Amino acid sequence: MLPVSLNHGVLCLNQRLIVRNQFKAVEKRRVVDLQATGIIETEAKAVFGVDEFSLKFAFQTNGVRLDQEWCNLFKRLKATVGISCDGPAFLHDRYRVDWAGRGSHRDVVKAFRMVRENGLGLHVLATVTSETLDHPDELFHFFKDQGVEHVGLNFVDRTGSNEQVLLDDPQAYERAYQFMARLFDLYLEDGRLRGEKCMQIRELSSAMSALISYGGAVAG
Repeated sequence: MLPVSLNHGVLCLNQRLIVRNQFKAVEKRRVVDLQATGIIETEAKAVFGVDEFSLKFAFQTNGVRLDQEWCNLFKRLKATVGISCDGPAFLHDRYRVDWAGRGSHRDVVKAFRMVRENGLGLHVLATVTSETLDHPDELFHFFKDQGVEHVGLNFVDRTGSNEQVLLDDPQAYERAYQFMARLFDLYLEDGRLRGEKCMQIRELSSAMSALISYGGAVAG
């Protein structure tokens, strides 16, 4: 579990800077020296030549080893926390397994509960596979029932050790379109029912914001 970004406006400190100088992790107990934030500020001022800026910490984790110690740290840092989860167990456990081949879904759901109980915003990154495209309703309602506030969808691509490349299949484009169209219907329905408290889906929210901005520019 590592901090993935540290931003002020368009400024971004390289993750290597954080790992090299700032965070002192003790193996197993994962104790982080919060005095390191002062070191970050000093080095960032030198790197970017600025006097004032704010630090924003973001962590991405599979949630399997998330515990109260981590949650205490997140709260003290006022950090954003993202958990990797691919939806209900029959989708998630197909690929996200431990070294013994056991699915990790149960542990991820426990992590969801811990994040909620600590008052941390529940953000999720979900990998979309060929199987996922057949189950937009199950995906949406699982995350909604878990109290997820924001979902980002990562379609399988040529990265890492992935052997499956979703959009190499010409038929996958049509299936992906139908998948996103159904999610959009569910998203709009949720918005009508819950207003500002509806679950945000990164791709849909971004598309709608772009359309609104374009419409405003044309009208202007």
